[in-house]
Amino acid sequence: MLAELLGIIVEITKLLWPFHMIHTWERGAYYVFGRYWKTLGPGTYPVIPWFFHVENINISRGIVGTGRKDITTSDGGTLSFEASAPVWVRDPEVALNTVDEYRETAQELFASILAEKLADVAATRLAPEGRGRLVADLGRWVQEEAREYGMEFGRVRFLSFVRNAKTVRLLMDQNTIANW
Repeated sequence: MLAELLGIIVEITKLLWPFHMIHTWERGAYYVFGRYWKTLGPGTYPVIPWFFHVENINISRGIVGTGRKDITTSDGGTLSFEASAPVWVRDPEVALNTVDEYRETAQELFASILAEKLADVAATRLAPEGRGRLVADLGRWVQEEAREYGMEFGRVRFLSFVRNAKTVRLLMDQNTIANW
């Protein structure tokens, strides 16, 4: 009974607490009556419950990755790749107010742009000697799309990049297993 009462008191205190803290690695979006007012830097800010609201957003760098993607290229071949890149928020207002979950959006944006652009690129650019400029172009294409969501990406790095890989699958039937 006492623990429940203390829990209720703590929740009411959190709800009515008149200050909001923004840490060094964050920025805050200040909302007045539900409308964006301004972006706040690190510090402690007064908040009147039900009238003002501050939404924190982490601006430190994170890493997004594609996982393994298998695509069909424009020449009918296959390409299997895995890539990653650092990402961070450049404009907290845009990141908070244009998409529902900016981190998930960054992940999906990165994977979809790489898959789309690699599927359309000429086969000569996928060869090892033609990839140098391709990686820079991919980074530029990702950056252009990310600006719309208030984010910025760093250098794209490929963890694997295999063109026209042959998949070998070994099947063993019941007789082979039984004879083992």
